[in-house]
Amino acid sequence: MEIPKVKQEQFSSEQKAVCFVVIMITFLTAVFGSSVNLLVPTIGKEFHVSAGMVGWIMTVFTITVAVLSIPSGRLADIIGKRRIFVPGVFIFAIFSLAAIFAQNFPMLLSFRILQAVGGAMLFSTTTAIVASVFPEGERGKAVGLVIASMYVGLMVGPVGAGVMNDFLGWRSVFIAAFTLSAIAFIIAFKKLPNDGKNLQDISLNIFDDIKYIFRLFTGNFIYASLNIIALFASGVGYVMIYIMSLYVQVVMGYSSQTAGLVLISQPILMTAISPYAGKLSDRVSPFKLTALGMAICTVGVVIGVFINPHFPLWLVIGALAISGMGFGLFGPSNTVAVMACVEAKDYGTASAVLVTMRYFGYSSTVAIVSLIAGIYMGNIPLADAEIDLLIMTMRTSFVVFSILCTFGLLLAIKCITHSSKQKGA
Repeated sequence: MEIPKVKQEQFSSEQKAVCFVVIMITFLTAVFGSSVNLLVPTIGKEFHVSAGMVGWIMTVFTITVAVLSIPSGRLADIIGKRRIFVPGVFIFAIFSLAAIFAQNFPMLLSFRILQAVGGAMLFSTTTAIVASVFPEGERGKAVGLVIASMYVGLMVGPVGAGVMNDFLGWRSVFIAAFTLSAIAFIIAFKKLPNDGKNLQDISLNIFDDIKYIFRLFTGNFIYASLNIIALFASGVGYVMIYIMSLYVQVVMGYSSQTAGLVLISQPILMTAISPYAGKLSDRVSPFKLTALGMAICTVGVVIGVFINPHFPLWLVIGALAISGMGFGLFGPSNTVAVMACVEAKDYGTASAVLVTMRYFGYSSTVAIVSLIAGIYMGNIPLADAEIDLLIMTMRTSFVVFSILCTFGLLLAIKCITHSSKQKGA
């Protein structure tokens, strides 16, 4: 599969407007997502939640997004992406505000689920919006910038949340999420171009949509494989931050502010590499770049297998940095490769499927950690957990995730072979 050369260096006014809106929303949601990771120990302590249960603060969000992303993306293909994206930002903002009034853990989980409804609507359409205004030869550059904004958010989130959590409490992070999301809603409402159709001409057939997605996966090995790899890579990258956050705060005894400074070593590398990876994927096979990114990710994850109570801080930072380089190379390349597998009319669905796979990855890997924590520690509150049991939970988790990354790497190599055969055919 040959990737066209870039034909122009400057974006049109419409492309600039779309990029601005999508980059801003992507940045804000990444800031908030990475912040919640850091708040887990504090929230667990306040509500007296066990180590096995506290991870659900993230899991309920990711599961909801995963379940609703494909319906949202398919609906965006039918009625227009703006009609899904803009209300999604509004819903996300409203329930970010509601979360600050949570009086117990079940109430907070409920607000997180409703927040995720809006998240699914906006996450499932961002890549589709970009793909709809950028042709293949220019798409990698735009995707690289969007993903870079996500990584900047991942970098800013832990630091900002650490400071706010230490001085103002965890609810201040949700207040900030509401404020920024409300601003983003206003900007998106004003600037995002209207791509909607006449609603009277629209018909929905859920069964046909399900059959179409099923055929897309069963009839296209490369497309299916790239999505499965995204599931593994996204999930492992997400949960690695979660595990290292617990290690630095609970085992090493550092504050959430210090932990935030440690955790940014991963997104710093992601941010630095992803724009160049996006440009490079316009010129070099994105399948090869995807495989290279997975290989580097695997190295960083394997380091975590050797975690112990005396694991030096520089090695924690090193593992995060190495995985950050891999994820920075993987993200844009994988996205460009996936969108090249479908026609323009199906960009919304393809974008939503990719988001679904990523969020299933997030939720499944956190669920794996929660399951392992439950096996080793039972219902013991996180604050009272024995360090040795916590370390065993982390080490076992890294073993499982190393296996997943290795399988993803082998699948990525297989994609290179298949794409070469298609190109030579």
